[in-house]
Amino acid sequence: ISLLILEFGVRWLLPQYSATGDVEYTVVDGVPLAEPNTETIQWKNTGDYRVKVSINRWGLRDVKDLSQSTAADLFVVGDSFAFGHGVEEAERFSNRLEGLLGQRVFNVAIPTDIAGYETLIGYAERNGASVQKVILAVCMENGRGDDQDGRVHEQGAPQRNGAVGCRPAHGAAAAGLVARHERATARR
Repeated sequence: ISLLILEFGVRWLLPQYSATGDVEYTVVDGVPLAEPNTETIQWKNTGDYRVKVSINRWGLRDVKDLSQSTAADLFVVGDSFAFGHGVEEAERFSNRLEGLLGQRVFNVAIPTDIAGYETLIGYAERNGASVQKVILAVCMENGRGDDQDGRVHEQGAPQRNGAVGCRPAHGAAAAGLVARHERATARR
């Protein structure tokens, strides 16, 4: 019984020592987010990576405050690849792009699918982001949104069976996301 109490005590008092090595995600008002204002270690038991993951007050992995964005800034939305799964924040492609361009790049990526990307952009805008320029990062292996029920799943990218590829409907979904965002931006 002492070991059981110790196990749950450590999990509760020191969540950064999670035995799973994963970042936990939940869906809040239809938006997949990580626990706000947390810091954890993401690791793989094979030793492939062990990285610090800091989550900001918005439940996203970015040190910049999205409410301070301007129309000149870029926003990256995507799945675990854009989130930077398994790499330090400074090594994500969005951070490297920011360094190359000399322009601020906000990362609002969370492991989800195409349907989830739109909810993330809407969430950023509802929280004061000035989203005018979007880079949509789609992983062809698991970001297509072809899960059985069409929902954004609470634990990372949806589980899938079958061939890897992108059906035309998913390209249309991504084009629809971009078109809706362009129309909303034009109305401002």
